[in-house]
Amino acid sequence: MAQASTLWSMAFDLRSCAAYLTTREAAQRKQVNLQKFDPGCASAVKMLDINARVGGDATPFFTDYSDAANQKLLRQNKRLPAWIQDVMAEYPEKHTRCLE
Repeated sequence: MAQASTLWSMAFDLRSCAAYLTTREAAQRKQVNLQKFDPGCASAVKMLDINARVGGDATPFFTDYSDAANQKLLRQNKRLPAWIQDVMAEYPEKHTRCLE
């Protein structure tokens, strides 16, 4: 059961390779079929607005990651100061890499 301060929750079903998530802003439960994603470095990184008004299988709603799309999602979050949004926006490009 979620507490009043819960902004989002996520659970993983390891047997079926699925993730389930809900958010305070979009209470419909989303399911993500993790087997539909190619984990290889040559594949595009995918992203989803977890507050999208999507219920059920959200897998088809993932889009290719872009800096611009990531920054747009971050700017929608009015709880975060601008300087934290800036740090989070640059993090994927500056501090992550794919290893195979």
